[in-house]
Amino acid sequence: MNDTGPHDAKPIDNVAVPHDSASPLVDAAFDVLSRDPHLRYNARFLQIEDRQGTLVLHGRLPSFYLVQVLQTVLGRLDGVKSIENRINVLWPPAKSDNGDSAARRSK
Repeated sequence: MNDTGPHDAKPIDNVAVPHDSASPLVDAAFDVLSRDPHLRYNARFLQIEDRQGTLVLHGRLPSFYLVQVLQTVLGRLDGVKSIENRINVLWPPAKSDNGDSAARRSK
């Protein structure tokens, strides 16, 4: 991941989300993510590049489901020709303070 490009901070629920503010498509992407109930918290872990209409997604999400939601939401934006997914899914789930996994606690 190359962090040498221009970055700006955009708040999403009191969380700064760095992104390239020179791209209206990236601005639109973070705007739609800030309103999505599944993705607004996780948007702070994402970087999005605009390569002439191809959105290149970097970062991490806690599930494959959220990766699919992300691609679906961003794919609906005007001007998106394709999506290049470089998202890492965190697995196994993070441990809680008492050592139980989130999956075990939900049973």
